[in-house]
Amino acid sequence: MKDASTKFIAQNKRAYYEYEVLQEYECGMVLRGAEVKSIKEKNIMFTDSFILVKETSVTMLNCHIGRYAYDNQRISSSEKRPIALLLQRHEIQKITKYIQQKGFTLIPLKVIQRNALLKLQIGVCRGKKEYQKKMLIKDKTIKKEIASTLAQQIRKGNIT
Repeated sequence: MKDASTKFIAQNKRAYYEYEVLQEYECGMVLRGAEVKSIKEKNIMFTDSFILVKETSVTMLNCHIGRYAYDNQRISSSEKRPIALLLQRHEIQKITKYIQQKGFTLIPLKVIQRNALLKLQIGVCRGKKEYQKKMLIKDKTIKKEIASTLAQQIRKGNIT
C-alpha cells in the first residue's frame, strides 16, 4: 500500500515485539501547527502510548511529541497531550467490537505522510506470550547466523 506520495516517518517497534497485530486501520490526527512540523522532523515517540475508545471518539494518550525547535509561541502545548484521532463511524464500531473481547487492545503502530497529510496507523492487538517472544528472538538469531556463515563461505570461495 506504499506509493510514490507516501513517506514513512516513525514506527512503534516495541508494539510488533510485544503484541500480535490482528487488524490495522489508518486514521488522521488532530494536531496543532508546531506539532505537525515536529512530527515531520521525526520528533515523536510511542513509548507507553495507547488508544482509548469512548462511544464515538478515539483518543491517543501518552504519545510524546517533542517541541518544534523554531516554534516562537510563548505558550507551548504539553508534549504528552491527548490527541484526537479521526476515523469513520463504522470503523470505530468494528474496533469497539474487537477491544471489548478479553485480551485485545488498540496500539499506535506507525506515522506516515500521505501527500501533505500525516496519518497514524493503529492496530487491534493481542499480547504475545513470553515463549512467543523468545521464539521470535531465537528465529532471528538463527537467520543471522545462517546468513553470516553463508557470506563467509562465499568470501572464501567454497560456494559459487
